Amino acid sequence: MSASKESTGTLGNLASIPKLESTAEWINWDREMKDHLTVSGYGDLFKRNKEKPTGAGAETIEKIDNWLSKQERACGAVLNRLGYNAREQVKNKETVTEMFSELEKRFKPKGSAVFQELDRRYNSLTLDQCSGVMNFAERLREAQSELLQLDETCKIGRPQFINKFLTGLGPEYEVFLTAFYQNHNLLPERGPNGEVTKPAVTFEIALSAAEQEEMNLQQREKDKIQQTALLARAHSNRKDRTIQTCDHCNKPGHTKAGCFGLHPDLLEEFRKKRTFRNERRETKLGKRKENSSPPQLDENYTAAVSFLNTAFISFQPQFGLAASEPSKLLERIHVLDSGASSHTFCHRQNFTSLEKFTGPAINGIAGSAIMPEGQGTYTLQTIRNNAKGMATFHKALYVPGAHCNLISVSVLEEDGATILIRNGRAVVTTHGKVILSATRKFGLYVVDEDDEQLHTAMAAYSVSDPKLQIWHSRLGHLGEQNLH
Repeated sequence: MSASKESTGTLGNLASIPKLESTAEWINWDREMKDHLTVSGYGDLFKRNKEKPTGAGAETIEKIDNWLSKQERACGAVLNRLGYNAREQVKNKETVTEMFSELEKRFKPKGSAVFQELDRRYNSLTLDQCSGVMNFAERLREAQSELLQLDETCKIGRPQFINKFLTGLGPEYEVFLTAFYQNHNLLPERGPNGEVTKPAVTFEIALSAAEQEEMNLQQREKDKIQQTALLARAHSNRKDRTIQTCDHCNKPGHTKAGCFGLHPDLLEEFRKKRTFRNERRETKLGKRKENSSPPQLDENYTAAVSFLNTAFISFQPQFGLAASEPSKLLERIHVLDSGASSHTFCHRQNFTSLEKFTGPAINGIAGSAIMPEGQGTYTLQTIRNNAKGMATFHKALYVPGAHCNLISVSVLEEDGATILIRNGRAVVTTHGKVILSATRKFGLYVVDEDDEQLHTAMAAYSVSDPKLQIWHSRLGHLGEQNLH
């Protein structure tokens, strides 16, 4: 490559480096300028070719000429990114190392005042000041590097750095942090002889987990926006129609051509049609009552299916639910319920042990009574913090007639568990470990299970049937204001 091309290439890419004009800019300027010179092929001037070649002969003279030309181009690139005062400081220097040495004496920050400012910037940096988790990590590393360049005693330990990153994520990540701290150690575990038995978590693992949680939060926000759009679209289809007013009687709802005052014959025709419609409706209702056989024993199942059909109709296009399957969905999901007095399940195959139930019947929907068929130990495969696990519930009731699976919050608390609700997520912990988590889906906290087919949602709005209102309030009243 010719000298002119090298020079043009070096100077042409310098615009992104701010000019050095104060001590506050030195640390970043020094790093960026040296990186640029190294990438452009001048890094050897700081190391192996730092000194001018010596010797005699034509070959040595050529090396000296090349060295001087390279120094001129490198010095020219440095001068290009200096302010007036800095330029005057080094205008007589002939090598790039001399220029950097002189600039370091003049502009490198030093002293307690500079340390206090850099330390303040490091400690005050949080995620909400950045464009994302990755940008937050990069800026935190830069702040750490600035402190280290000030003095080697300013080195920040790895546990402190990771903890600063995690605590700086903000309140939206509180549930994530609870699970992360319980599954990872910031300090290594050691044996009796000081050997490491379990290594501490690395910054890369913490960063990867935080990025995954960021994507989960963004997806939940996207789902919320889509849901709002669906509701807005439903309301837009019910736009108020223009109400017509009669020019003859000035009454709304009809025009002059259909006015009963002007056309009495239309009134008689209207009354006949209304009578015919009423008779036909009563006939249909009578036939329906004759052909129907209301099974009292299956009343709970009917109410649950009706609620599920009502809840999923508006959102079926979004979640791709099959119209023939809604009656089975409620039996498959598991819901955290703050109203249930006992763990209640309808899956026989999930019970590892089952004994005869000798207690009284339990309350069902709309005051109906249901007798459990057994009591025992129930297991559930869950997903918590992106890891598979197994949750076990003792003294659980087997109630196939309930057609739902309710995990009692009150029983969990009696067993010493803690339930934390934040931002649409619920985490249940006991003895310092996460046993299960749940996600709020349209008013219900649905347990995160190890089953990809259970990614469903339930609409949280009131329904007209009183029995269904009881069912809805039964499942839908668990909220962040109730649990801490």
